[in-house]
Amino acid sequence: MPTKLNIYVKRYLRYVEYLLRWLILEKPRGLDFSMRAKSAISIEGNRGYALTSRKAVENILRGLPIGKGDSFLDIGCGKGGVLWFGSAFPFGRVAGIEVEPHLVEIARRNMQVLHLEDRIEVIAANAVTFEHYGEFNFFFLFNPFDAEIYRAVLTQVFSCLAARGDADRTVWLLCYGDSNAAVIENSGCFELHRNETCPYRGNSVRIWKSKVGCHWGRASAAPGAALNGDSARSQAAGADVIADDSTVRPNSAGPGESALLTREGNQSHHHART
Repeated sequence: MPTKLNIYVKRYLRYVEYLLRWLILEKPRGLDFSMRAKSAISIEGNRGYALTSRKAVENILRGLPIGKGDSFLDIGCGKGGVLWFGSAFPFGRVAGIEVEPHLVEIARRNMQVLHLEDRIEVIAANAVTFEHYGEFNFFFLFNPFDAEIYRAVLTQVFSCLAARGDADRTVWLLCYGDSNAAVIENSGCFELHRNETCPYRGNSVRIWKSKVGCHWGRASAAPGAALNGDSARSQAAGADVIADDSTVRPNSAGPGESALLTREGNQSHHHART
């Protein structure tokens, strides 16, 4: 079992790696993915941004049935690292939602530098009140906010899926790191497809697959969960992910195939995404 000293040493080395990557590989190109962003979080309950590595994202998505009819949403996309890595898979649409304006600006700039602005959509929105979850069927969450907000976000996701009313469409919840498994289980609509530890970072990976013919109306009510905390805590929507390693191996969609639609709030617009 790793000691506290080993954990701190690994964390320090990872931060050094991120700094070097930013200085050598990103900053000269006008990119900013690796540097953490936790000090400027304006909404209580958000956990800030840290990069999830390409290898970690590829490990999570490996072997899943992904095609042009599938849409991927990173809930709390931060600077857009997961969107970039996920865009290598053949999703028909790739998007992320983020509540912090400075992170939205960085993510959009990153996609423009990578010429992915037609492929990847960065949406400025609150995850608790976002009304367009029904447009997606792959949802990525890497521990972006505390348990109360996590529960409220899942409740909103289920509610939007219920409004869509498509019981035959397969929905995937890709939970990296801490996740609110009880709410997902209690919905009665998901079964655990994979439960493992990420070989690149040591975070838990739980992938949930919707059951055939799920009654989303019951699922949206199941979490039951009016928030117990102060209403300000329900205003959160998203930091991104933590990562470590990055070697980019595009799968199908490349930088030239995409572009970032910048849409604010709850405006609805369909297009290809990362």
